[in-house]
Order: sequence, then C-alpha cells, then structure tokens
Amino acid sequence: MAEKPTYEELERRIQELEQAESELCLAEDRLKKIFDNTQDAIFIHDLEGKILDVNDKMCRMYGLTKEEAIELTIKDVSSPKMMLEDMQDKWKKVLSGEKLLFEWEALRPKDKSVFYVEVSIQKISFHDKDVVLANIRDITQRKKHEDEIEKSRKILLTVLNSIDAIVYIADMENHEVLFINDYCRRITGDIVGHKCWKAIQGRQDGPCQFCTNDKLLTEEGKPTGVYQWEFQNMSNGRWYDCRDTATEWPDGRVVRLEIATDITKRKQAEETLLHSKNLLRYIVEHTRSSVAVHDRNLNYIYISQRYLDEFNLKEEDIIGKHHYEVFPDFPQKWRDIHLKVLNGEVLSAEDDPYYREDGTVEWTCWECRPWYEKDGSIGGIIIYTEVITERKRIENALRESEARFRNLFEDIPNVAVQGYGMDGQTLFWNKASEKLYGFSSDEALGNNLLELIIPDEMRSEVLEHMKEMRETGVPIPATEFNLKRKDGSRIPVYSSHSIVHGFDQQPLLFCIDVDLTELKQAEAERKKLQSQLFRSQKMESVGSLAGGVAHDFNNLLQTMRGNLELLTIKESLDSRSAERLKAVSRSIDRAAELVQQLLLFSRKAESKKERVDINLEVNDVIKILKRIIPRMIILDLHLASSIWPLS
Repeated sequence: MAEKPTYEELERRIQELEQAESELCLAEDRLKKIFDNTQDAIFIHDLEGKILDVNDKMCRMYGLTKEEAIELTIKDVSSPKMMLEDMQDKWKKVLSGEKLLFEWEALRPKDKSVFYVEVSIQKISFHDKDVVLANIRDITQRKKHEDEIEKSRKILLTVLNSIDAIVYIADMENHEVLFINDYCRRITGDIVGHKCWKAIQGRQDGPCQFCTNDKLLTEEGKPTGVYQWEFQNMSNGRWYDCRDTATEWPDGRVVRLEIATDITKRKQAEETLLHSKNLLRYIVEHTRSSVAVHDRNLNYIYISQRYLDEFNLKEEDIIGKHHYEVFPDFPQKWRDIHLKVLNGEVLSAEDDPYYREDGTVEWTCWECRPWYEKDGSIGGIIIYTEVITERKRIENALRESEARFRNLFEDIPNVAVQGYGMDGQTLFWNKASEKLYGFSSDEALGNNLLELIIPDEMRSEVLEHMKEMRETGVPIPATEFNLKRKDGSRIPVYSSHSIVHGFDQQPLLFCIDVDLTELKQAEAERKKLQSQLFRSQKMESVGSLAGGVAHDFNNLLQTMRGNLELLTIKESLDSRSAERLKAVSRSIDRAAELVQQLLLFSRKAESKKERVDINLEVNDVIKILKRIIPRMIILDLHLASSIWPLS
C-alpha cells in the first residue's frame, strides 16, 4: 500500500501546480494579444459553424464590433454571389480533416460593400475541443493586380522562350504536348506532339499519378486558377516549383499551362531547416507581415521566418540581442516610436522609407504595438513589418509612364487625342483636339464626348460600340468618320481606338483622330485631273483614228481623180456626160478639202491661212446637216449677202 504524501510534499505539488497554471495563463494571454493584433482577420467556429470568437482585425475589416460579429453566420459576411452549396461543401471537407485555402467574396453587413479575401481554414484541437480556425486576408488589391496580369497573359506568351524555366502546354484530355519553350527543349528535345507523361517525366506507362488536371477545373469545367506544387522529376532527379493553370487554346479546347522552375538548390537548403509546430508560430507564420516580438528592453524574444527572409537574418544570430544591435542604422524617428509604444501607444505607417547606411532605401508598411504581461504591465512591443520596396518601385514606374504618356500626346501636332471613361466623360483633350474640333480643353474636359463631337445620327451606333468595348475589352477597328466641330460643321477624320488601364486600374478609352480634309481635297483634285486626262487621251485616240481614215480616203480620192481626168480627155464625150464628170470632179475636190480638215484635226497636216467665204462655208455645212438630221427638223437659213470673206 502506497504511503500517503507528507504535508511538505503536498505543499510543494500545490506550488508547482500554481506555478504551471500561472505560466499557462501568461502564455495564453500572450497568445490572445497576438491573436487580436495579427494582420489577418481570424474566425473561430464550433463544428456547427457558429462563430465563437473573432479578433480585432476581423472587426476592423468587416466594420463590426465583436458582439455584432458573434451574432452573425458565415452567410451574413459573404457576398450574395457566393453559393450556399459551395459553403456547405467546403465546410464538410474541413470537418473531414482537410485544410482549405481559397478565395472568397466577403460582405460588410452594415454598408453591403463587397471585397475579396483569401481564406485559410482547417479544423484544430484547442483545449481538448475540436474547433474550426479560419484566417481571412483582404486581397482586394491583389485581385486588382491579378486582373491586370490576366489581361497581359497573351502578351507574356510572346516572351515565354526567354524564361529561364520549363514552360509547356499540354492537352488536358489526351496529354499531348502542344508547346514548349527553348529552356524545355534544351532539356527534353523537341517533344511537341508526344505525351507529356512520357516525354517529360519518363518511366511512365500512363498519366502521372500526381497529374494536376483534376485540380485545375471545377466540376462545371471552369478554371480554378493557378495551382502551385513541387515535384522531383524522375528522369533527372531535380526538384521543380510548378505553377499550373487551365486555359483555353485557340481552337477552343482546354489545355494545361505549366511553368516549372528548377528549385533543387532551394529544396536542398529547405531540407536543413527546422520548423516550430506550436500554435503561436503557426498563426504568426501565416500572416502577410513579418513579425518581431521584443521584451521591454527591446531584446528579441521571437521572430517569424518572413522577418528573417526579408531582412536577410538568421534566427540564431538575433534571438536575445537588442534591436539596435541588429539594426545599428535605425534613425532617431523609429527610436522615438519605440519609446512611445513602450508607453502604451499604437503607431503605424502605410509607406515609410528606411534609409540604410549603404545608401539603399527600403519602403515598409508597419505597425508597432505593445504587448502586456498578465498583471497588465507592458512586457514589450510587437512589430509587424511588410517590405513594399518592389511595390513602390512599380507604382512609381506606373506614375512616370503615365506622365510620359500625357506629355507625349499633349503637344503632338496634327494628331488629336481624346481620352474618356466608359461613361463617355472626357478626361483627356490635347491641343491638336482643340485645333481640330474647336473646343478648348476647359470646354471639353468633364463633358460627354458624344455631345461634343458625335453627330446625332451616329450616337446610338457609337454607344453600342462603347458597350462592346466595355464588355469585350477589344477596341473597335479604325475607320473614317465625319464628326462634328464646335461650329456645327462636319470634318472627316481617320479614327483609331485603344483601351488603356490607368494607375487606378480603371479602363480608359482613347480615340486618336487624324484630319482627312486635305487628303479628301487632294483626292478630289486627283479624280478631276484623272478625268481630264481620260478625255484628252480619248480625243487623241479619235484624232489618230481620223488621221488614219483621212490618209486612206485621200488615196482613194487620188485614184478617182486620176481616172476622172482620163475620161475627160476623150473627145467622144457628149456635153451632158462632160457636165456630169465636172460635177463628180467638184465633189472629189470637196471631199479632198474634208480630208484635209481631218488631217488638220489629227495634226497630221500643216495648216495654212486662206480667205474664206462664210456664206459658202455655211451652205456647205447645211447640205451635210440636212442629210444626217431627222426630217422632222427644218433648217431655216438667213444669210447676209454683204458679209466679206475672212482671212
């Protein structure tokens, strides 16, 4: 039979239990502080979906108090677009032990505004009780960037061959390789037309067991987005970081695009790392920001892996060290901030420059707040930091690009450029537009472009084109228009259109017009000259024809004249026959004169001046006209006998 413990042993055990309870309470209090002050919104649900607890970030993100949040359901904080069946399906998967990471449209219940979040959700055991933990991260800005990336996807395809990674596209049904880049070709050879599982992975009798096709499409056949995974190639033994996505091939079939980056060295390094598995590290490691926890003397007591990565540090080199020993170049501004936080203030900045001793600048988004001991005293500070240097560089580059764009088109001569929103409101009006349409920049900006320069009869068609551009993102083809000037007159222009996304990601429509007035005038003059040239060529052809006919006819007349002269010398002719031959001779002479006129018309004979009896000439013309005009027309001729011959 066991001996009963002595009083001293009981007292010692009680003290040990009290000490353990005190340490547990302190740990839970610290955990609670970090829980409330993390950069992600956190929900804790029971297994039926009821909200048990939320942190302060959730309240700020959704515009609620903690009491209001606990009264709501998941449906109350989700966009109406989100399907109830989808919620229920995800919940079943979580309860079965799956850890899910997905995007969602969230809803602020009070103002009904919708925003995008990334949800990391799983079932955990907390105090011997199963609960569901959900980390919510606002990704509205990231979604905007992703939309911009998607718009640039087709452009990026043209530079795939310059990527230092394996890039290939394969049919999702029959696994046929449709495209590879040069990097892949150097490793595998030309495998287009072969099965991907055989040509790339090797040692396979069929599709790979780890094929991601089933992860890239929903049950409805819609792409799920980019799926990131890692694998070791069995052919060469190297590790790759893979980014797979489903997309549509030009012929309409669904294909898989994979970009595989060689991460063998990184993988080898990762295998040497040790990771903490306690709940505190798990929560902190999944925040967007890097986290550093200091005691009241500003010595490091905890740092996140992101913090080590972003500042190129090693955990064993800084734990227990003073903050300023690790960063001796901290400016006095931040030292003052640390003192204020140690006195109870919570301070933050969205984009703060950090000037290093080597002259480089790092931009950070940070928040600094105190953490408290069990007795309510300040135990130290927590610093949440996100390095945004690259984002600032991109933002500045976009601003500079937009400024260069405006400067380029503002003063460009003879090319009118107008920028307007999807609602038609004029946002850009360069000097060439002022000259072309007569409206000053002050008169045009802020007014609707349709009312300024689009004629009434064209507005319905233009509105339809604007709607089409808004829905498809494809500008209408360039064409000619007759647009309206300020004075109501019309002006012909050649108009091109483009869609540009500004720094705020809002699409803008740009219209580039070139005045065709001079071109139209030149075209009309060209047609006029062409018509005159045609008539001249036609007259020249007629003249050539007339000259040829005249020559041939003149030869016939000479023959007739010679034969007639032979007849007239015969003495046996009676007077009547001789008279008739003289009449024929006069006709031949008249025909010869007509032939001479044809030759003059065709410019194949030299002209000479002779005295002309006008009355005689008119009578000759009348004789010809009477033979060719209809009989119903009567010619009544009145000639003055006193008209003198003309030279």
